[in-house]
Amino acid sequence: MSDKSIADRLFIKTGYRIALIGAPDTFLDQIGNLPEKVIITRSVGKTTNIVQAFVDKKEKLIDFLENLFKENKELIVWIAYPKGTSKIKTDINRDIIAKMALEYGMKSVAMISIDDTWASMRFKFL
Repeated sequence: MSDKSIADRLFIKTGYRIALIGAPDTFLDQIGNLPEKVIITRSVGKTTNIVQAFVDKKEKLIDFLENLFKENKELIVWIAYPKGTSKIKTDINRDIIAKMALEYGMKSVAMISIDDTWASMRFKFL
């Protein structure tokens, strides 16, 4: 794993508004020191800079993609999914997520490891 904190790898900057969707209870403890004036919310809106969603089922992924606030084309979208080596039963993987996101107008541009259970993919709007 990287020496950088999760906050650094997610590109969280001073004053950003971060939406955490379906995050495990431990995620905020894992993320590391946040820059000043960062606001954490549980929903995506017009002023959101980054959304980090955690999905373990195709149904949750579809729900997230369909309800994502798409008017903000500068929104940084991260979608975390269980690694194949995790103990979480899942019906998705990085290839399925990338294909489905493309159908919703987003392209995969990066990937990080969050921990032994979760990996996360970064997407940009086309």
